[in-house]
Amino acid sequence: MSLGPQGAVGLFLVIGGGLLGAPLVVVLGLCATGFDLARGVWRERGLVGLVYERHLGRRECVVGDAVPLTISVWNRKALPLPWVRAEDQATEGIHVRERSLVRGEEFGLALVNAWTLAPYERVVRHFTLVAERRGVHKLGPVRLDVGDLFAGSAGIVEIEQHDRWIVRPRSVPVRGVMVRERWAGDERDYVPGDPVRRIHVRTSARLGRAVVKRFDPAREREVLLALDIQTLPGPAWATAYDDDLVEGLCVTAASVARRLREDGAAFGLAAAAWSGSPRSIAFLGPSESVSQLERTLDLLARLSSFPSGPFPRLLSGLPRHLRPGATVLILTARDPASFVPAIRRLTNLGYPVTVLLHGERAEAAAPPGRRLAAGIPVRIARLDGPWPTASAVAIQ
Repeated sequence: MSLGPQGAVGLFLVIGGGLLGAPLVVVLGLCATGFDLARGVWRERGLVGLVYERHLGRRECVVGDAVPLTISVWNRKALPLPWVRAEDQATEGIHVRERSLVRGEEFGLALVNAWTLAPYERVVRHFTLVAERRGVHKLGPVRLDVGDLFAGSAGIVEIEQHDRWIVRPRSVPVRGVMVRERWAGDERDYVPGDPVRRIHVRTSARLGRAVVKRFDPAREREVLLALDIQTLPGPAWATAYDDDLVEGLCVTAASVARRLREDGAAFGLAAAAWSGSPRSIAFLGPSESVSQLERTLDLLARLSSFPSGPFPRLLSGLPRHLRPGATVLILTARDPASFVPAIRRLTNLGYPVTVLLHGERAEAAAPPGRRLAAGIPVRIARLDGPWPTASAVAIQ
């Protein structure tokens, strides 16, 4: 065991006091040396055999869910540890029900715990993480600080132990019609149970029997939700945003996606936003896969709150990824007038477009007659309350 600075000074006092015949100096030197040797035991052995473990009860959840967190520390040696301090680095948006997070100058936001451990003692603590914000949240790395018998720090180590979990936006029931079905141009005989609104009145009168319009299922069942994540006027590269409006858009988008799944449609999602990858466009092609809804919600959870590029540019590039005839649902909180040229190009290429306006300014931004140029339908998608507690989306 090597001596520290205090031990070296103490040894010098012992030697000097002995040569000078000064017993008091020798005693002081012995105390300083013994103090340093005692601290050296914890410096060399304090972190040895110390096991720190963290376990998350779930890796995926929805905003408002509670995620159990278990933290255990185990002193697997005969040397007691007067104190052990653990700082788990945490991302913004994490809320621990039992304890407030501490913000440090060097380590940032952290979950801090401290223990006193006897030889071979193991302590387990249980916490509850409340998912207040969508996103990918992380705990880790962890910094362990071990104390000696004299309340000083005997060693610090940083362990690259990370736990990640994804918080998806809430989804609520959708009331109203989002996309009008398109008539394929022919009819079939009426069958009990067919919706009355599908009866073709003129043809039924001419033939003398009830017939209903036949719709094109191959096209109506493929829908792409194009989400405009930008919430404030200005250039697309600006990073300012309206937080409540962004989260309301994500809740509405998640709800629309769930409704499309319930209706049996092949659906996808596109947004000009960052999503944790180098690509500036977040795109998930339409699919009827069983896991499509989960993939859509995961993508919504990862989206940045500010745009990565102009929304009209996203709309202009959609024909490269969609089958002809697929329906495009545009969800935005801005005035859609600036999108009209891109929307017109989509409709000219055979992609029907419907615009859903969201937010407090939706009524004011809606065009007269709820139609844009070239007859593009515009509807209002309104949450019935604040996004954390809303219970439904009304399409009007």
